[in-house]
Amino acid sequence: RRSLAVALALQGRWGEAESVLADVREQQERLTEDDELTETIGAQALVALLSGDAERGLVLAEEAEARARTADAVYLLVPILRVKGAALIDLDRAEEARTWLNEALEGCPEAEFERGFILAELARAAGPGDAAGLQAQAEAAWTDFGWVGSARYPRADPR
Repeated sequence: RRSLAVALALQGRWGEAESVLADVREQQERLTEDDELTETIGAQALVALLSGDAERGLVLAEEAEARARTADAVYLLVPILRVKGAALIDLDRAEEARTWLNEALEGCPEAEFERGFILAELARAAGPGDAAGLQAQAEAAWTDFGWVGSARYPRADPR
């Protein structure tokens, strides 16, 4: 259901996405599924970010990050740090965002779909001289995985 909520958010159906994630989170809190709950909180952060609520996205991303670090669930950190960095960029805190995005990039395997999103956010946070190169790297990563684009992560040429 978490994936359904993210799909709803990508379609701009924020209320439905938030409702599904709230239900999933409540269930996971009752069942104490720590890693699953951490991933759901990360998805809530992403939905908040995609809906334009960077403040809430940042708060949720920081909650998810703290849970992931405490549980030593390192595999969850890459997308959470990307959302945290993206929220910071949206809040005009690009320099701080670069720290978290670079940590996410360092933890992301070369052949990972998430890598394109991290590079796109780094391009948004970069100065004019670096942005084009980072965006080109994001495009190359997305091409490898067939990403066609979204409102936040549009493709220049989705071939």
